[in-house]
Amino acid sequence: MKDLFDSELMLAETLAAKQLAKDAASVNALLAMTMLDGLRADYAALIERKDGASLAYTKKGRKSAEKLLMVDSGCYDVPRSGRGELSLRNQASASALDIKGRRGQHESE
Repeated sequence: MKDLFDSELMLAETLAAKQLAKDAASVNALLAMTMLDGLRADYAALIERKDGASLAYTKKGRKSAEKLLMVDSGCYDVPRSGRGELSLRNQASASALDIKGRRGQHESE
């Protein structure tokens, strides 16, 4: 199962990297790279119980996410403060939205 997961992620990463080589501001490719690292971080933490590896993927994914937000500032899924950071007030609700989103339930705005 892990081999199949890794091979699919590698394929997606290769396609995204090719697109980024053509267009460094490709929103779809930057989003794909961010999602790939998020999936790897989740797998490392939740399945393999490798917190160090999970943190490394999370940090790498954050860099992709920051590049993505510089290209498309509207491409995010949590409430943000005016400075581009989660406000303290919204951190708990952002976590709740993320959990609900993973279950396929979305709150109306």
